[in-house]
Amino acid sequence: MIVIRDDSKVDVSRAVVAIGKFDGVHYGHACLLSAARKQAAILAEDGKECAWGLVTFDAHPMEAVRPGSAPPLLTPLERKLELLSEFGPNFCLVLGVHSGILQWPAERFEHEILVERIPVAWIVAGEDFRYGKDRTGNLDTLRSNGSFGVTVVPTVLLEGHRISSYDIREALYRGDIERATMMLQRPYDVTGPVVKGRQLGRTLGFPTANLRVSDRTVLPGNGVYVVRSSWKDSNGDRHDYPGVANIGLRPTMNSLAEQPVLEVHIPGWSGDLYGADIKVAFIRRLRDEMKFDSLEELKSQIRRDIDAAQ
Repeated sequence: MIVIRDDSKVDVSRAVVAIGKFDGVHYGHACLLSAARKQAAILAEDGKECAWGLVTFDAHPMEAVRPGSAPPLLTPLERKLELLSEFGPNFCLVLGVHSGILQWPAERFEHEILVERIPVAWIVAGEDFRYGKDRTGNLDTLRSNGSFGVTVVPTVLLEGHRISSYDIREALYRGDIERATMMLQRPYDVTGPVVKGRQLGRTLGFPTANLRVSDRTVLPGNGVYVVRSSWKDSNGDRHDYPGVANIGLRPTMNSLAEQPVLEVHIPGWSGDLYGADIKVAFIRRLRDEMKFDSLEELKSQIRRDIDAAQ
């Protein structure tokens, strides 16, 4: 997948495009991308080449529309691009939310993006798709343009409820990992560098890797989780281990932080992880964060957590 982030034109003769924020790259997005891929294959049956690709944004549009009101992201840009590339598109055009493009009238967006920068033959979008200043552009205005075909992908439901980035965030905040996994069709994950903490886990006999995760990235609700941790060492070798993660303020240690801390214990691993970028995938929630009356009680519970995770 070629990623285009500047004002360059997409170098194809014609294309099918799917447009969206794609935060989380969840199952609903997967259905949209599948429809775009299939439509490109249909158009290519006439013997003329037809690429397919995506149009998305480098951040949540609300960051430009109402600064400070944008929700945390399920997938920061680089992770989003990594997940999108797995669907096999030929290209991805990344638009900057602070470039002024969100203030363009719908007609200008159509002409400059969907005609001038990408020779669009067909557009695939969800039922609630909107574009242009004040969201005046919609599926009807796309159809009336007459320059390209339009496929509308119906809203994807899970147990009668719409799958959306908002619903996935809410499930994660509740610690409902199973539901989030179903909507994503994969375990939710975050990535961050290992930083030095107070080494409290080491004093208890359960060393942990403390991850620095951006406050603009969604963290599941406070509690203890079964996770899988993966990273590459300095030699480029990949490591993948099951483990136990705690998200919270560590009340038993009287070390209440202003923001929740993500720390991971990796049974069977020993070594220096400082500075390594670790991806932590959340498999299941074990329990709430708790305050214990003694360190011995805390250590006993950690042992039970490890046994339950294994």
